[in-house]
Amino acid sequence: MSIKQNKGEWSELYAFFKLVHAKKVSGCYSNLEVNQPLEIISFKFLSQNDNSDIIISLSEKYAIIKNKLNTNTIPLEDYHNISVTTFNKIINGTGSFEIPEVVSFLERMFNPKVKSKNRIKRDLTIMISDYGLIENQYRGFSVKSYLGSASSLLNASQATNFTFQLKN
Repeated sequence: MSIKQNKGEWSELYAFFKLVHAKKVSGCYSNLEVNQPLEIISFKFLSQNDNSDIIISLSEKYAIIKNKLNTNTIPLEDYHNISVTTFNKIINGTGSFEIPEVVSFLERMFNPKVKSKNRIKRDLTIMISDYGLIENQYRGFSVKSYLGSASSLLNASQATNFTFQLKN
């Protein structure tokens, strides 16, 4: 399998690798004040092979990856190492480029889809431990990166719809 992406697209995987290793995610309030980090329980992806779910659950030292037929265990330290490699390749990459080390790593994870369809507005699907909720649920997160070109909050597509008024 070969994956050729730009810096912004690779940044989504970089963020995923960092989050797996950290096992925590922080949000912020409307004034951009960072709130308390929440524990990450698991991630959900679709398989490149058959569109079945791949669930990545986190334990103290391992990520447990399950698809409908197989289970694999990867040390969290491996996620740290691949995040460092990915970051360095992003910084030094130009245009669309490949990162063979990431492709090999994704194969250990049963080849999750790294690009969502345009109509899906999330980059990562994460189950977090939110003590304010009765049950934990998966939530979608978008990744915005400054490692490549400046990111925008709006995606230029037919799904983007907003109204504005110009005043002199």
